[in-house]
Amino acid sequence: MKNPSLLFAGFCLFLCPLFYGACDDDGQKLPPITMEGNNTFGCLVNGKIFVSKGRPGNVGTYAEVQYAQDTIGINIYATNYETDQRFIFSFYDTPDLFEHKRYYFLHAQNYSVFYVTQSCDYRIDKLIDGWIELNKYDVNRPIISGTFEFTAYNPDCGDTIKVTDGRFDI
Repeated sequence: MKNPSLLFAGFCLFLCPLFYGACDDDGQKLPPITMEGNNTFGCLVNGKIFVSKGRPGNVGTYAEVQYAQDTIGINIYATNYETDQRFIFSFYDTPDLFEHKRYYFLHAQNYSVFYVTQSCDYRIDKLIDGWIELNKYDVNRPIISGTFEFTAYNPDCGDTIKVTDGRFDI
């Protein structure tokens, strides 16, 4: 007859990997970098994961496109209602420039970035450095996707935030 304690130990060793994966940081991880219109937005804020998450019946990520005679504007909104954090990106350019993969340095006047928390607002006028790489802009499907990174300072809060590994696919 087999030893029941050895069977139990073997069974526990078999189950450990299953339960171990369930205990990681609420299962949050950054969404993959895609260009399919998956309505994803994520980044690291000072090394901590931010993933957009809406309330029931409400989307956490969306984009607006505005057209003028010689200008196109894109606003990207991402909110995590559980942590009360928001990102807003705005870029304005000529329509033909959005037809190709494009790298935008956030120091120019045509771009703005906001990161809002319960305690502080970080704006482009306090931006230390940063960029957005627009990987896809498809008007026909409508899809906009890209990656981003920036560092911003808020003198009212007296701190600097570093946003890295950013990605969106809306």
